[in-house]
Amino acid sequence: MSAASSGCDGVSAARCSAIRQLPTASPSAACASTESWRTGSRVRLGESPPFRIRVVHTPGHARGHLCFFEETRKVLIAGDMVAGLGTIVIDPPEGDMEDYLRSLERLRKLEPTVLFPAHGPVLVDGATHLQAYLRHRRWREGRVLRAWREGARQPAEMLPSVYPDLAPEARPLAERQIVAHLERLRRAGELAPAADGVHASS
Repeated sequence: MSAASSGCDGVSAARCSAIRQLPTASPSAACASTESWRTGSRVRLGESPPFRIRVVHTPGHARGHLCFFEETRKVLIAGDMVAGLGTIVIDPPEGDMEDYLRSLERLRKLEPTVLFPAHGPVLVDGATHLQAYLRHRRWREGRVLRAWREGARQPAEMLPSVYPDLAPEARPLAERQIVAHLERLRRAGELAPAADGVHASS
């Protein structure tokens, strides 16, 4: 069967294969369910064959964010934890960088084979992508901490060293990422308290 005839036009062979692995679940069955979706609980979608997923609470981008893990094929519906295109914005106070990093680590330990993000294409070799996200965020946080130690105190001051070559239209979102990192660093005791003049949640 060709990619075109399977409904995978414009999708790589690996991604198309990942999509075709998933059973078709009945949306009405999911919507009609009155089961409480709690982290760790298993939810059955569809009827024949049933499609069972594990609910995983993954705060960080948003406090109530949930991911759904299909354990047989190790497929993760990752939502706003990762992006096929672009990046995930962590915007305090709804977003929290510490929670986000913990959630990424929780998902990485599931060793998913495929990620279905809310935006962008399917990501194969899911565990590797999650590890790369963790590594990149920690690398960026290192740049924030270095800027702090060099005397910068406001997110706008840190932009040139933390996000070099940044497009002007991306500056507001980048500043919010710096705020999120500063809040995490402050809670970890890496920054001097109060007198620094930074209002991290503003």
